[in-house]
Amino acid sequence: MSTKPTRKRRIPTPLVVMAPVVFVIVYVLSLGPLFWMATHGRVSIRTLQLVQVLFVPLAWLGDKIPWVEYFLDWYMRLWAPS
Repeated sequence: MSTKPTRKRRIPTPLVVMAPVVFVIVYVLSLGPLFWMATHGRVSIRTLQLVQVLFVPLAWLGDKIPWVEYFLDWYMRLWAPS
């Protein structure tokens, strides 16, 4: 009785590279809509507290790198109420 060697399923390399990139882009860009919802009273205080915790890394990065702070400020102004 012969046994066939089992082949391991490999995750495609582009997926391994693109998944983190897409995650970071969505993470950063989600800040704008969340800011809009917060300024229009669409989210609860508890949700705002969670959002503050989730975006601490972006705030830290903005404190350390001036162009990141400039980009985040510019992006948030796009979503600010007129």
